[in-house]
Amino acid sequence: MREQPVLGRRLRQRRTERGLTLAALAGEGMSTGYLPRLESGARQPTERAIAHLEDVSRRMTSQSLIDG
Repeated sequence: MREQPVLGRRLRQRRTERGLTLAALAGEGMSTGYLPRLESGARQPTERAIAHLEDVSRRMTSQSLIDG
């Protein structure tokens, strides 16, 4: 699993660079309250959460949110 603080910083940075709101990134499959906890490092993401974020990100921006 990825190191949480690095993942959280990367997630927030890429989300804001792409102009995505928490609600837009959360989509229908995730709570908007969960994302700030991921970004701050307060919560460790599940593999399912990572897959969801990648899917939403790719559909909205044609780019990976976490890896690219």
